[in-house]
Amino acid sequence: MPAPQQPPQDAILPMQDEIGTQEAADLLKVSPPFMAKLLESQTLPSRKVGLQRRVKTQDVQAYKANEKAARIQVLQELAAEGQRLNLGE
Repeated sequence: MPAPQQPPQDAILPMQDEIGTQEAADLLKVSPPFMAKLLESQTLPSRKVGLQRRVKTQDVQAYKANEKAARIQVLQELAAEGQRLNLGE
């Protein structure tokens, strides 16, 4: 019997309303310590359930989209500056 296959990295999977910090770190592709800093600084809102923190999946996706938009903006600015300085020639 063949082993079950893992879904592709960008597969659309049903989402829970809230996820744990490890799952959130995995979605963002960041380390658990970095995830903890995001939560402690309240950059990413969370709530405590017992000793564990829970994060809304919607908040994680919004943070990911905002970070991507910020990276694209910086890359566009760098490309414009490079063209202004004729660095591509």
